[in-house]
Amino acid sequence: MFLFATGCSGHLLKGSHSCQACQNLSKNKNLEGILTRIKDGVHENANFQYHGFGGLIELLRRKNVHIETHRLRGLNQAQKLLQSAVALSDHKHFMTAIASGKVERVDHVIRVGVAQNRGIQGIMEMFEAAAEGVVRVTPPI
Repeated sequence: MFLFATGCSGHLLKGSHSCQACQNLSKNKNLEGILTRIKDGVHENANFQYHGFGGLIELLRRKNVHIETHRLRGLNQAQKLLQSAVALSDHKHFMTAIASGKVERVDHVIRVGVAQNRGIQGIMEMFEAAAEGVVRVTPPI
């Protein structure tokens, strides 16, 4: 493929294969953009009409990966919020049980539960058993 400038005189310069106008084509911004597009492909943010089928398929794949990433991130955040809500509910239930006054020495129940590495649900089970009189809680020594 040969390119000629619109102002080509056809007179060759000494030691050159083209005229001055044709040599200046390499500095032409439009031609630089065309060569860049041939070399690197169409820019990702260009309108869809400038992309070929392969480029459109690649954009669609990237978009789907992007959407899937955001969907999974949303599911993970929802799961974390649900876990936090359950933990908060358990703690509120525990506070209500303490306020009920069914167990006299609540600090001992909590101390024993912590010493046994129990979570809030385990401490609640101990608290309910102590409230029913099934278990007598003695503090660890």
